[in-house]
Amino acid sequence: MVPFLLVEAGGERSLERFMADTLEDSLEKAREAASSLPPEPNAYALAHDGYLHMEGRKFDAVFVEGAERGKESGFILTQRYSPKLLIKGFRVVGNPAFLGKTKSYFGQE
Repeated sequence: MVPFLLVEAGGERSLERFMADTLEDSLEKAREAASSLPPEPNAYALAHDGYLHMEGRKFDAVFVEGAERGKESGFILTQRYSPKLLIKGFRVVGNPAFLGKTKSYFGQE
């Protein structure tokens, strides 16, 4: 999954994908874009694929970092999944999880 930034401003949403040589570089570019948003957007969500380490195991997971303008911090959510295999399709594993607060990139220019 290519990391993407979803931005909401005035009830409208826009989406931008960030591709680089590595996931880390793609995420850095997406976070830089979130840091340089103009004053109009009131919320953003940055989604990316990764691994969640839980109960001594490693799971494929989608992570979403988000924030609302004016809030002190952002949040991070995750959803584990089982990737699509040759004869098995993609499937959700467990429930979505709130991982806690994280940095808000609003105003971090």
